[in-house]
Amino acid sequence: MIIPPSLAQYFADRGGDDARAAAAAMAMGAWRARDDVRTIDALLARWAQCPPQDPAALQAALAPHIYDRGWVDALLASAVDLLRADPLNALPCTILPGPLLPGLLLLSHAGVTMTLHLVDAMALTASAEAMEDANLVFDGGLSAIVHLAGGAISYRRAQLGAGDGADCCNAKVSPPLLFFAGDIIAMDGARDAISIIGAACDALMLRISMGTPAPGSRHFAHRLSDGACVAQLCGDGAASRLLILLQYLGARRAVIDDAAMLLLRQYMGDAEPQLRWAAARIAIAHDPSAMRGAIADMAAGDGDDAVRRAATATLPLIDAALSARQAA
Repeated sequence: MIIPPSLAQYFADRGGDDARAAAAAMAMGAWRARDDVRTIDALLARWAQCPPQDPAALQAALAPHIYDRGWVDALLASAVDLLRADPLNALPCTILPGPLLPGLLLLSHAGVTMTLHLVDAMALTASAEAMEDANLVFDGGLSAIVHLAGGAISYRRAQLGAGDGADCCNAKVSPPLLFFAGDIIAMDGARDAISIIGAACDALMLRISMGTPAPGSRHFAHRLSDGACVAQLCGDGAASRLLILLQYLGARRAVIDDAAMLLLRQYMGDAEPQLRWAAARIAIAHDPSAMRGAIADMAAGDGDDAVRRAATATLPLIDAALSARQAA
């Protein structure tokens, strides 16, 4: 039996952190040295250079490695052995936190990742009771999920039609379906998405994701209940990280100086519409007078309709603020 340490024990015994890190690194190194793991790692490395042509090719390439899952069992055994030896030991790979599908990052190569997830049956039940309506996101990349062990997983699958303008059409959402141990579901994220909605009992699931979205690419969120498109999301990983950083900058407007304003103006010319407008909003809040001309240009000629509409709606607000400032 493994007895988890208390926070007091953890902070009182930090002296052994280096030894614990070394033990975790040794366990991970031994696991990566297995022939079956090296074969799978080489497969992911090839996909990073030349992805499978379609979901069927992805599933066919994965299947031989799924039917014998000794490589996964070996990693879990190593993690348990580490915790038995010392409850403060770290797990031998990166933890991916999450309320419903927490996981471990097993392998990665330039945009191709393999992660192991616990499907928490009780958490999914509680979430379904608390959430009025969930969204599915079509992320544009090839991916696959594999049911490794445990109870049957319940999911709903949504698909978009092909052809021009399909990203704005309603998705066709299936009724609840079941996913059993040994099953593989491969998807093209441009037209296919899955939402895990329940499980008969806890289960282990493997996820393989690939594809580095191009600058300016979009993700689309659709309601699970009726398939309606409810949002367009940033699909560019670098731009997404900048959006998060801009949120912090916007919350600390006192630190914005001339150099920061120059950077914001650069971001206002980025290929990603959401990043352009996020930078514009912060710049407006800092100096509406200096930004009035740039916002007028965005309203007249930005390449994204949503940005043009937002800029057009913002111009009267800037003028009102400038008029109030002059009156004062």
